[in-house]
Amino acid sequence: MSGILSGTVERTNLVGEVDQSRSTVYRSLDSLEEHDLITEKRGKYTPTPKGKLLFQEISRVWEIGECLNSIDPLLDCLPVESIDPRVFENAKITTASRYSPDDHVKPLIELLSTSDSVRLLIPSLSKQLAEVLSSNNLDGELIIESDGFDHLLKEESSSPLNIVSLKNLDVYIVNKRLPVGIAVSEGECDEMAIILYKDGRLHGIVENSSRYSIHWAKEYYTRFRSIAHLQEPSWYTKYSQYSNSSLSG
Repeated sequence: MSGILSGTVERTNLVGEVDQSRSTVYRSLDSLEEHDLITEKRGKYTPTPKGKLLFQEISRVWEIGECLNSIDPLLDCLPVESIDPRVFENAKITTASRYSPDDHVKPLIELLSTSDSVRLLIPSLSKQLAEVLSSNNLDGELIIESDGFDHLLKEESSSPLNIVSLKNLDVYIVNKRLPVGIAVSEGECDEMAIILYKDGRLHGIVENSSRYSIHWAKEYYTRFRSIAHLQEPSWYTKYSQYSNSSLSG
């Protein structure tokens, strides 16, 4: 079919372009014509509008398959029922490796560091990511699992993270397990990232700046925001006072 899409092609030329017998090519052409994907006139074939549209869709599916091959190390971490494979088209994939175990965190840190505003959906917030959010004084929203938020506050009490600097973020608590993390940044260059976990540890990052992937990430984020509970603004004041009294004591 790809050999016909460029325009009208003679049957004999098609036989020479594919690694198949003449009889196989002729049967394939007859089948395509029978399904109204090509038309034949005096031994020359032309694609129909239906054929062009269908082949474009087949090509897109093939490209997505190639994209899925590129993220093979992360496939077992994906909640396949809720991820649109189109977000992997032209995506950048980063995973941990034996000799660079922290490489997979760097893209997320860079995304947060260069954002003016961020929407972050994440099971828990590590000390490293909390410090990035604090140091950049970001505006935006944070949705975090209830257990993850409790853990963050416990870390604050034992080793201050200055999470009071997160007060520019609206913090939402969700009482369910998050299958993946999502980060959507807005700034000079809008971008999204899917944060994948394995056995409770961050395992890899998928980054994409395409319009479709950002739209998908915002919708995915919104689904969880609709079931999350906004944390009262007084939470950071309470823990600021606690941290100050702990330090002075």
